[in-house]
Amino acid sequence: AYYYTFYATNSAGHAWATPATNFTMAKLTPSFSGLTASQSTNYGATNVTLGGTLSAAGPYYPTNGEPVTITINGNVQTATVNGVSGDFSLSYNPSSPSRIPYSASPYTITYGYVGSVSLNPTNDTSTTLTINKATLTVGGSFTANNKEYDANTNATISVNSLTLVTTNAGDAVTLTPVLVFTNKTIGSGKTVVLAPSS
Repeated sequence: AYYYTFYATNSAGHAWATPATNFTMAKLTPSFSGLTASQSTNYGATNVTLGGTLSAAGPYYPTNGEPVTITINGNVQTATVNGVSGDFSLSYNPSSPSRIPYSASPYTITYGYVGSVSLNPTNDTSTTLTINKATLTVGGSFTANNKEYDANTNATISVNSLTLVTTNAGDAVTLTPVLVFTNKTIGSGKTVVLAPSS
């Protein structure tokens, strides 16, 4: 609480003072604005730029360097506020410290501020991050077996030198190639390809 007293002196030199009166200075509650729109990236990506402004009516801003946390699926990373304008920005890494997995539904982005001696805590959950499936690239080569005509395009592998090129460190990914002829007509030197997979 704060206290104030008024002192006055009249023209005759008489002085007096009011009784001390207390008042409370309430904290302001800031809010987030101008946040980066909802984002979409692929599984394994390492850079999504997120940011915005934190301010209270006035405007008043947190002290320069105060932290703003950005949390997605339990992955917490921290940006710092510019005390002059309330702006903050972070190159958010959705693959650190743990990789956020693919999901059919968007993840909520939670911006958080813990408050200070002058400002109340606040948070915002109005935006999202979508993690799409990553595209794997297959490298290397293979040789297919010959076969007798059987009215279908199925093929079997003879020599398998195929590898996965674009996996993420720590992921357990197995390549099980499925081969097909491009058509089922009889012939020699026919083209065999990898069947698409999901």
